[in-house]
Amino acid sequence: MDELPTKKQKVVYSKKMIIKRLKKRGPLGYLQFLVKKQGLNTADGTFGWLHEGHFIISKQPSEGWRGFLAEFIYPNGKYVIEFRFIAQILWTIIIFVLLFSFQKGGFIIQTLRMALVGGFIFLLLFEGGRSRYLVQFLPIILILTALSADTAKYNLDKILTAILPKRGF
Repeated sequence: MDELPTKKQKVVYSKKMIIKRLKKRGPLGYLQFLVKKQGLNTADGTFGWLHEGHFIISKQPSEGWRGFLAEFIYPNGKYVIEFRFIAQILWTIIIFVLLFSFQKGGFIIQTLRMALVGGFIFLLLFEGGRSRYLVQFLPIILILTALSADTAKYNLDKILTAILPKRGF
């Protein structure tokens, strides 16, 4: 497409390629593609940290808490693997809280949910299937998680009580 000289030719080519791909995949194939892309969008709890380029290089070790923090987040840090593990665990907890807080909420919670769904739709339509694009929606995700935690705990307790009587938390 970059080789085409005019905008009109690029638009015609883009439309032609979209129609060709949709015909090739079919409706179910396109739905499978979107599900896979959404999985890629939400898979990485580090949001792609250090996956593309190494723009942070630690020249000399720092002392105190700055040095300790650098060991977790710098590419050459001793504990960068631990950072990734912790980030993935926290991300998994956040996803579970959002999944299990499925009761109707108030206006603010519903608005945040709609914003998050809109963000996911935006990423599915316009971005390339990487978790790093979720960073722009992180404030919504974190606020919604904090506001939904009690509901998620209640729902999970109900599910566990139904499955395992006289159990729960």
